[in-house]
Amino acid sequence: SYIIQKVHIFPLRAGSLTLDEAEVETVIHFKKEVSGSDSLQAVHFPATIRSIPRSIEVKSLPRLSSSNQSDMAVGRFNITLRSDKKIYSPGELAEVNVTISGKGNWPMIGDPSIQWPSSLQVMGPETTEKYDASTFPLKGEKTFLYKFITTDTGIIKFPEISFRYFDPESYDFREARS
Repeated sequence: SYIIQKVHIFPLRAGSLTLDEAEVETVIHFKKEVSGSDSLQAVHFPATIRSIPRSIEVKSLPRLSSSNQSDMAVGRFNITLRSDKKIYSPGELAEVNVTISGKGNWPMIGDPSIQWPSSLQVMGPETTEKYDASTFPLKGEKTFLYKFITTDTGIIKFPEISFRYFDPESYDFREARS
């Protein structure tokens, strides 16, 4: 048997689910002996390969009263906040990066909810993703680049940013904080 392709699936609801059959059309190339000769003849044989449907049972997450679980990331994650410098001048365009890294269901990770200081005019985010689809679970990072202009002088205190997720190893909800 051969593995033709592996895919990651992210069930969006608990319960019994059926994975449809997968189908691959291919051409099998081989050589066969020509009768009465020492030569080989190339033969091309078109083939369709199908898997059988599979049923899986998806466990439900424990109940969490304070959050919408329909968009809950599942895995193990960290979050960091990095600014491009420490001192800013009023009216200067500056940047801050919020990066979520770890392993899990990356498609479920959206923009973090951030309460920026009122002295900042914030634009963005611009989002970049880097993850390794050949690993299970998906391992990588998602970065949100925010650009801002400050109207104040002095030190800017960036807010702590938290990211809530479900950790299947501990079977509990966790919160990563910057």
